[in-house]
Amino acid sequence: MVKEFKKSYNLVYIKCHEAAINLNFKVKYEDIAEGIILFDVGMSLISWGEKFKIVITSVTPNLTRVEIASEAAFSLQIIDWGKNNENISKFFEELNSLFNP
Repeated sequence: MVKEFKKSYNLVYIKCHEAAINLNFKVKYEDIAEGIILFDVGMSLISWGEKFKIVITSVTPNLTRVEIASEAAFSLQIIDWGKNNENISKFFEELNSLFNP
């Protein structure tokens, strides 16, 4: 899923990191120059956990694109029970709340 924010690249990067931490995602890799943050999402009753990738791109100085992908951490898990879409929705809700307290 992709969304754009009328904010600077650095601010969006910081807020993306903060949103994921607020959701208890664990940082596995990040690079502000590349605009990439990788997280692991913990296990639940319906999932073995997920891998969460955020790619942040500056479109203009005050317009930043955030692209998110979530996938099962365990490659043999065939059905995600909507968990990946839930992760993405929760993330964007949290990110929006950080921009609009």
